[in-house]
Amino acid sequence: MISRRNLLHAFAATVLAGGAVASVGAAEKAGCTKGELTEDGLHKQPWFVQDTFFDMREELAAAREEGKFFAVIIEQKGCPYCKMMHEQYFGGMPEICDLMRKNFRVLQINLKGSQEVTDFDGTALPENEWAKRYMDKYWTPYILFFRPDADTMKVKNPKERLITAMVGLPNPFNFKAYLLYVTERAYEKQDFRNYLRQLWGRRDKK
Repeated sequence: MISRRNLLHAFAATVLAGGAVASVGAAEKAGCTKGELTEDGLHKQPWFVQDTFFDMREELAAAREEGKFFAVIIEQKGCPYCKMMHEQYFGGMPEICDLMRKNFRVLQINLKGSQEVTDFDGTALPENEWAKRYMDKYWTPYILFFRPDADTMKVKNPKERLITAMVGLPNPFNFKAYLLYVTERAYEKQDFRNYLRQLWGRRDKK
């Protein structure tokens, strides 16, 4: 079956010679920046998903094809901590930015947006309503790290599709810990709090 994502990639390939659309995989090669401020007031990284139909099933499938995890960053206009994340963490800390862009397919969602999003169970909701399915607190940035099998999970509570969620902007050490917790698949053995405690213990012994 031809998905909308495949159609989009096919279109990109046909116009590539003219330079009208960036090649597939260009986002992965893009370096760490302070982000570009878009018309909707959000800072956007060149390695975020640039062209999307906001179909979570398609985005997760694309992440698996790329050998990556799928993450959704929820932000909102005027969020000072979102700006700090882009300018200081992504723009100034390669150990965080590189770890994330090389291991995660990242889709940005506007907490106050109205773009239609299709969830893993086929439910179609505007961005702001979709975000409420997964957020416990409406703090931003809010990063959702999805399970590789989120699209096949038959669950009543959408949050069960998550590996974990990063609420707000933690210090750099804890931010990196979230990324390592997922990429190392430590979630298969323990919860995040225990994992973080172990990381801090190792750090204190150095």
